This record gives sequence, C-alpha cells and structure tokens, in this order.
Amino acid sequence: MNAVFSGIELRDDIPILLNRLGLEGKGIEIGTQAGLYAQVLLGGSMLRKLCLVDCWDLVEENDRFRNDSAYSHEKLRELKRKAEERFRCEPRVEIVQSFAHEFSATVESESLDFVYLDAAHDEESVAQDLQDWYPKLRKGGVFAGHDYLNNEPWAPTYVKFGVIEAVSKFRMRIPDHEFYTTPEMIPSWMLIKP
Repeated sequence: MNAVFSGIELRDDIPILLNRLGLEGKGIEIGTQAGLYAQVLLGGSMLRKLCLVDCWDLVEENDRFRNDSAYSHEKLRELKRKAEERFRCEPRVEIVQSFAHEFSATVESESLDFVYLDAAHDEESVAQDLQDWYPKLRKGGVFAGHDYLNNEPWAPTYVKFGVIEAVSKFRMRIPDHEFYTTPEMIPSWMLIKP
C-alpha cells in the first residue's frame, strides 16, 4: 500500500487524504442525498468549494434504475430540503439538482481536485459516472466512491449493486493508478490520478 493511504480506514478519513495531498480547490459529491457525508468532507478538508449534485425528485416514481433506495418523491424532496438547510449559510457549498451525466457536460475537464461517486449503484450507472467524471479530475486529484460492493438484488428496489464490477472494468483501462479500498463494512474505493 502506498504510504499516502496510511491511516485511511473509513470514508470519513478521506478529508485527511485530501489535506495530505494539498488538495484545496474544488470537489464534487455525486449523490449527496441530505448532505451528511458532504458535511464530513467540509468539516475535515481544506476544499474551497464543494459542489453537491443529486437528482432528488427528478426521478420518476417507478424509475428504480435511478432511485436505488426506492424513496418516494416526498422523501426525495425532504432530503433535498435537508441538504439546502444544512448548507444554507455555508459559502463553500454549491447545490445542484441534476442528473450526474447531464451536469458533467457543464464541468470543465481537469478542473476538480476531488470527485466522490455515491449516486446510483448498478453497474451501468456507475460505469457512466466513471466515464463522465474521471476526465473532470485534475492530475494529482482523488477519484473515489462509496458502496464498493456487489450484491444480489434485495427488497424494496431489487437493484443489483455493481460497483465492484464497474470500477474493476474501469481500472483495466487505467492500470497505472494506485488503488485503495477502506477496510470497513461498506467500503469506499479511491485512486489518485497520476
């Protein structure tokens, strides 16, 4: 293991990694829900800007492909309200309601210090996020994501997580990257763009 990942045991330790690498520019969290993890990122890192992107209630009620938590529109609107309230007075936060794929087209290539993926977890969606967001990361930036799992579908959504599959296929295209996963029950994965 690369020494830069030393001490990174939980996803909540990722701000330590960002600070260790001197990443103080702009980060983005794809799939923020109520902004709980964004609060961890802001509280522990020196990022000057953190963009929080979520589609929230833009999904169709029955679109389980894009809503792997099976939340109702009411619940999704509540999550958005919580994120907005949580960061109401935080000048470093920009909240964007959009699908990640669509929003990625508005972000300049190599403009981000940090990208964290935690939106839809099926293999096809994760593969799309990897393809869309990796070019937005500058050299030396951290590309990471949550729920590094594969599983059989379970109720209520019956969505099969394919994060490991999508990330493994993506890594085959970029073999010169140091890769790390947190040793926790629901791991995060991360790499540093050379």
